[in-house]
Amino acid sequence: MNHPSLFDQPRAAYARNSDTSKEAAVFIQPHIERMEALVLDAIVAVCASGKRGATVFDVVRWLGLDKDNVAPRFTSLKDKRLIRKTERRLAHPERTDSTTHAWAWEVIA
Repeated sequence: MNHPSLFDQPRAAYARNSDTSKEAAVFIQPHIERMEALVLDAIVAVCASGKRGATVFDVVRWLGLDKDNVAPRFTSLKDKRLIRKTERRLAHPERTDSTTHAWAWEVIA
């Protein structure tokens, strides 16, 4: 029986029993890596601007991208141990109600 190598698998998520899904994951991987780099750079820039951590909202505003494209990159960067969640929750920049807060993240040096 011929098993694929664990090391040849795409890093993007895909459905195991779907060749189409696996092909899509392989295709999208360079784009994911580019988005991760953009998000990481944005977190650095937001923190350098004087904020004590960067939220998903901050990075969305900084990059001018959709939250659905930005938020998953926080998880992948965390899993790669490039960023970590701080103990701070910051208010949403466009809302004034006290219930809309998000975790602040920082780059691991």
